[in-house]
Amino acid sequence: ESFPAIGKAGIATGTLYVVLGAAGGQVAGVDGALIGIAVSALLQFCILGTLLRRETGRRGISITIPALRQEREILLRFYLPAALNGLVTLPAIWLANAFLAREVNGYEQLALFTAANSFRIVVLFLPNILNTVGMSVLNNQRGAGDEVRFRRLFWSNLAVTAAIASVGAIGVAIAGPLLLKMFGPVFTAAYPILLVLMLAAIAEGLAMAVFQIIQSHGFIWSALFGVVLPSYGALVLTAALLAPQSGALGLAWAYVVCWSIALAANALLVRRLG
Repeated sequence: ESFPAIGKAGIATGTLYVVLGAAGGQVAGVDGALIGIAVSALLQFCILGTLLRRETGRRGISITIPALRQEREILLRFYLPAALNGLVTLPAIWLANAFLAREVNGYEQLALFTAANSFRIVVLFLPNILNTVGMSVLNNQRGAGDEVRFRRLFWSNLAVTAAIASVGAIGVAIAGPLLLKMFGPVFTAAYPILLVLMLAAIAEGLAMAVFQIIQSHGFIWSALFGVVLPSYGALVLTAALLAPQSGALGLAWAYVVCWSIALAANALLVRRLG
């Protein structure tokens, strides 16, 4: 929970990612860009490792490998299903993109989608930060047994996340044609795709905020089978059906379906938790 250290690491590693990736691309094209990104990832590992040792030493926390057995329950109940979530989501996204890329003019359509999707990521930037910090605060309140404050913090975080995501999505939708021109004049054709992805961004932001309850209660296995598999399965299935007919716009609607299902499933699971 040392957010100043996390912030410093984020600034340093983000700068390295951009500088080394761009420099590698200028020197050796795609291969150079990939090498630059790989080097930045290695440096990120070193920076985070250094900060971890500094923070644990300052706070008197000892990390020992033999004590790993004591964390067996946490590893099986939390870490393992969380890792499996990643093994589901990333291949699903890749497969959905592949359905679009394989079509006639697929790479052109994928380029339009990628340009529009970059602004979905921008809209979710602040909600991601808010939910990262909010998760730590919620866990502390749950650990302290303060149910009233826990609920108040959850609803406050949900409301703020909804407001930020909605305002960001509306702003991007209004300025969309100008923003897309930054990629080149032909990318203004991605404006309808951008509008659909703004709907997905709002649903995703809300889903992240609701998911905090599930995570704080440790119901990660339930989330894997009840949220991740249905929503990302829907992403792949909808992309397979719509991408051949509607191109990048179909893939954008697949994202809306995916995150709408995730939001509904999260809400149902949270309601079940009370």
